[in-house]
Amino acid sequence: MLAKIKSLKSLQLLALFLMADLLFVVFHILHKAPNEWFPFFDQDPFSVTRDLGLAEAFQYVKEYWVVLLLAWLILRHRKTELAGWALLFGYLLFDDMFSLHEKIGDIIGNLLGGADITLFANLQMDHIGEVIGDLGIGILFALILVPTYLRLKSDARSVFRTLTWMLAGLLFFGIGLDLLDRFVNSNIIQEMFKLAEDGGEMLAMSLICW
Repeated sequence: MLAKIKSLKSLQLLALFLMADLLFVVFHILHKAPNEWFPFFDQDPFSVTRDLGLAEAFQYVKEYWVVLLLAWLILRHRKTELAGWALLFGYLLFDDMFSLHEKIGDIIGNLLGGADITLFANLQMDHIGEVIGDLGIGILFALILVPTYLRLKSDARSVFRTLTWMLAGLLFFGIGLDLLDRFVNSNIIQEMFKLAEDGGEMLAMSLICW
């Protein structure tokens, strides 16, 4: 069995990740279908947008694997330049599990006058607080990662660039689309945005883990 696992090619592992993500997306579509069509899938864990659902649990596992893999590279192969990335993905894991950015958004929103104040459309002050909080955390990790990147030799910088582009994709779905759906009043379009947001985050994290 171990020999078979070791013989798996890189693209086969990626295919397994993506097939799992696709399965959760199918579960979500069945969950959103009329109850009389697929009553078994009416349960909340089948939704990709629900906290602590099946899809989100798998997302936690992937983030945990990324942290473990980075820690292994740091400890086993002395790749200490990856310590900042390990901390960053550790933060993302805890942020997803405990909704840290939402709590930070509420605190900042209250400091700005009230987290529940609606600015326009469906955009509230706590959403602005989340963006400010995310920018603050981003700057903090940039202060760790950028100097490390500049100290690396040119041939060692490709890993940083690859992780940066993949992280940008993750943030596009997690922050960009999350803000966009605040400006839409149609429930159907909002649901499509939410599926694209969470489904996109799943695919991006699968690529990062791969």
